[in-house]
Amino acid sequence: MTIDTTKLKPELPEVAAVRAQRSIKRPPQNHPFSFLEALKIYTGWESDLIWGPFFKRFRAARKENVKSTGFSLADIWDGIPAASQTRPGKISKFVNFLLGRDPAPTLKTPPRSKPAKESHSSTNYDDWRNVTQFNEDWSPSQIDFTSWYGRLKHPADYDDAFYTKNYQALYDRMCDFAETWFGQGVYLEDWRDHEPAISTWQVPMTDQFLQYARVVAHEDKGYVNWKDILNDPRHRKWLCVSILSQVIERKIFNQLLFGATAFYREELDRHDSTWVSDEGFTRKDGRRQIARAALHGGLIPGNFWDDVDDLAGQTVLIFQPLFMLLGIATHRTASSYGAAFWQEIHTMLAMAGYFQVCTAISPSIFHILSATPGVRFQWEEEEHADQGLYEYSRDFHKSHEDRWRILAELNYKKDSAAVTRLTDNIADTYMPLPTTESEYWVLDHNRRRGGKVMYAVFPKLTRYTAENVGHIVTDLYPIKSEDEIPKSEGMRISLLSRCMVVYYQGLVHDKTDFADGGPLDNHLHDISWGRMTANILPYLRHYWDSNGIPRVSPHWPIFSDDIDVFLPYYMLFVFTMQVIQYVFGTPDYTDERNRWLMYFFKPALWIVVDLSVYFFVRALEVPFFSGYGLYTYLKIHVCYLLFNIVLDFLVQHQDQDIRLFSLICVPLAWADEFIFKSVPNGAMTYITAMRGTDLPGVLGTIVGAMGGRNGPATGS
Repeated sequence: MTIDTTKLKPELPEVAAVRAQRSIKRPPQNHPFSFLEALKIYTGWESDLIWGPFFKRFRAARKENVKSTGFSLADIWDGIPAASQTRPGKISKFVNFLLGRDPAPTLKTPPRSKPAKESHSSTNYDDWRNVTQFNEDWSPSQIDFTSWYGRLKHPADYDDAFYTKNYQALYDRMCDFAETWFGQGVYLEDWRDHEPAISTWQVPMTDQFLQYARVVAHEDKGYVNWKDILNDPRHRKWLCVSILSQVIERKIFNQLLFGATAFYREELDRHDSTWVSDEGFTRKDGRRQIARAALHGGLIPGNFWDDVDDLAGQTVLIFQPLFMLLGIATHRTASSYGAAFWQEIHTMLAMAGYFQVCTAISPSIFHILSATPGVRFQWEEEEHADQGLYEYSRDFHKSHEDRWRILAELNYKKDSAAVTRLTDNIADTYMPLPTTESEYWVLDHNRRRGGKVMYAVFPKLTRYTAENVGHIVTDLYPIKSEDEIPKSEGMRISLLSRCMVVYYQGLVHDKTDFADGGPLDNHLHDISWGRMTANILPYLRHYWDSNGIPRVSPHWPIFSDDIDVFLPYYMLFVFTMQVIQYVFGTPDYTDERNRWLMYFFKPALWIVVDLSVYFFVRALEVPFFSGYGLYTYLKIHVCYLLFNIVLDFLVQHQDQDIRLFSLICVPLAWADEFIFKSVPNGAMTYITAMRGTDLPGVLGTIVGAMGGRNGPATGS
């Protein structure tokens, strides 16, 4: 008996590589709230709220006497015994606190092992674990490169095998590190507080983490979206390797000589600027000689370990939020595992720093190139870091494309009943469907997919070596006779390592790249807007400052990040003072005793001037006013108050013949005239004119008053 296949009902194939829905492993322990805790939580000032959808987990850990707080730079330096470092004094620490700085201490060099006998083997080194040790405190263990490489000083140059093997060792170490600390098969969404789906990006990451994530990762829209990247252990691992690679590339590999003292760093910069228009190998040769002089016959420059310590502290803070989040599943806290985490980062940066020094003293030119997320694959330049992730993405999208083709063919053949039956509840996934065969081929062409970069994991390393006239390069040009010896200068190009990348199956013909996935900022923007009450009211934003300390500040996504922190505070201040003025009446600004009240009860023009001053100060990027939050607001207004006090003094003594700068030098009498007469005159006229509304007239009056030499001018 034969079956008429034309009468079979078409069916859609199963979707391959479907990501499983995650559920909560174990609900967090509920602890009762005190009145003060409830007040802090509902007003947004509770520090544990920085953990977002994991808030209850961290609160429960704190209630159970588990130290779940992070660590700042100060915590790291405090963890290093005083015998191993030279710390700033109390006065210096207070000044640094006021300026918002947390400088690294100068670490004393620990006792070194016996000098090793020099070996000429370029690959004689053991695993890093055999040459470093983990201390119970935060004292960084330093690699003894002399013992590790068996050298007392660098040779004239290293061969390709040395660079290839060390570069590969660094990459392998980074992958092991990321798997150990950020992988471990932990799905973070399994540890959320509530059942509804979350995005781990709801927990604020550090600014540096976000900055690097923007340039190393791309979402696989529809399969691995931004919200899934930090939740999934494999994707999280490769994101962290990519970010660490960027830290090493930008902070170490891009240096002319990592760890150079200030003198040699300036000398290298000056040489590079002077010879910028010269041929590359000539410029590199001069730079190589300066770099060798900076080593003073040793293996590393003078500030090598200081720079490693400083960069390690900053790198620890970049990953701190993610390290703490993983701790709720792995039970690794800052108090118990922080020192080991710091030491592993310290060791990797030291390995990268030493590798950079080896490239700096070589006459060859080394080119570091990272892949660009979202672009098509380039097999000659790149290599799979995790082929399994690409295969999952490929199978998933291919199955959806197969389903679309079945629906599209049925639709343009006018089998609407079959299309309706097959697309029940999934119609939006496969729209638009073609109505003609020609339209089918156009849409099918636009939906074609291929490999594209999802994570730029590790950069490509290329070596360019100058080959002189008459030099026989036997490995590239087999020489059979003297007549075949090259007669001109040449260059040997050695590909020491390809770009390590993770691919996804993306749209080949998507010109906007938005169908493949949007930037990280779009996802963060959606999270911010979702937190606003009624999609319009500001809220308290939790974030990490540059020293790794959690902070709170008002946030209003409607405004740009450059102004949103200051404006809510300022508008709240103005609103409060206007209410007080409405209840108790408007003060008399003309009374000299009450003129300082204008600082609090601001007229409209004063508000405009205040905002102009604020934007001007931020544009100048004055270090004292750097940063965001309540402290920046208070610093600016303390300066306003000090200005009022000084101005009050000047107004009271404006009729006196005060001499200050003229005592130093007679020609500076104009400064006394300006400060002690023109400034108070203009200020008094300004205060009086603020009650008006004609801004050009006000400015003209103030300029005229400041130009007067005797007594206050009469304003308009």
